Amino acid sequence: MAAYPDTKNYECPSCKNIFVPYKENFPCPACGAPSEKYFDLIPEIVSYLPIYEMGAGTFLPPTRWFPGTLSDVVPIASMSIEMIEEEKQKNPNIDEEKYLEETLDEILFKAYGENMAIYYKGITLAAYKLYKEQLKK
Repeated sequence: MAAYPDTKNYECPSCKNIFVPYKENFPCPACGAPSEKYFDLIPEIVSYLPIYEMGAGTFLPPTRWFPGTLSDVVPIASMSIEMIEEEKQKNPNIDEEKYLEETLDEILFKAYGENMAIYYKGITLAAYKLYKEQLKK
């Protein structure tokens, strides 16, 4: 079973789009209206990675997920970090963030459209940066 932060999905008051605002005044990916609250999600995503890796040998949580919801954000970020770690083993000189951005653009745009792809990419890149910082400690 996957672990998730203790938050509820956020519904945009303007357009009713469901997403998780992970920064203060985060704009709705669908209409751009600023969120009225936010969830400090990035440190929590990164804190789950070792749990997933110990339990299943991978960063990907063992669960199903649903687009736009909290159950979607965590697996996408975890899966992306797993993907870049595997790529680094093949090519140690890779520009990690560039590779991750280009790959996420390709995968997420096809699956979710431009606005949600930008949203998921932002969460994933923030989680990856924090993950790298914690590895240095």
